[in-house]
Amino acid sequence: MANAETISIAIKEIKAAYPRFTVESDTIKIWAVYLVDLPDDLLMTAVRKFISSSAHAFPPSIPEIRQTATQIRAEIADVPSQYEAWDDLLRAGNGWKYETGTNPDGSTWIEKHKYEFRHPLVKEVAERMGWPGRFPDGENDVADRAHFFKAYENAAGKINRTETQLPTVTAYIENERELLADDRRAALDTGEMAETFRLMAGRMRK
Repeated sequence: MANAETISIAIKEIKAAYPRFTVESDTIKIWAVYLVDLPDDLLMTAVRKFISSSAHAFPPSIPEIRQTATQIRAEIADVPSQYEAWDDLLRAGNGWKYETGTNPDGSTWIEKHKYEFRHPLVKEVAERMGWPGRFPDGENDVADRAHFFKAYENAAGKINRTETQLPTVTAYIENERELLADDRRAALDTGEMAETFRLMAGRMRK
């Protein structure tokens, strides 16, 4: 994980690339808090990617560095674009692929293989929409593609947000969800639906 020395080096590079970048006495400490989960090499790569490809002439903020790091992770994972994902789904057919060949005696052999999606996210979204069998149904390819694009964009966006936000924020959200789920279960067990909504509203106001 990113240590103070690596963050100091990153800040020096940013300062050199953007002379107007202001470094305060607590800058390294603050950056260490918000970038602590990024490995040293990923942090430096994100900083250099931003400096070398940013569309504006301003130094990177902490959110921009985290977003750039997330983009790098996505490139490493080779997450398909919407069009690539749709093409992958069309190639998947009913989920099976067949290979045929000829034996030395002239007979034909056939092998059945499960289709391997290029990325788990494509399969996850496709199955959620009813593949194989109900989706795509072939009646309206344009509408099917539009629906898939939207669902895929939402799924990829959720992963992107989770990857970009601080682990402590993710942990807090998950913990609060578990507490709300416990409250719902407790209220359902006693038949007190009104109490469920009261508890949910109370937690959201805290």
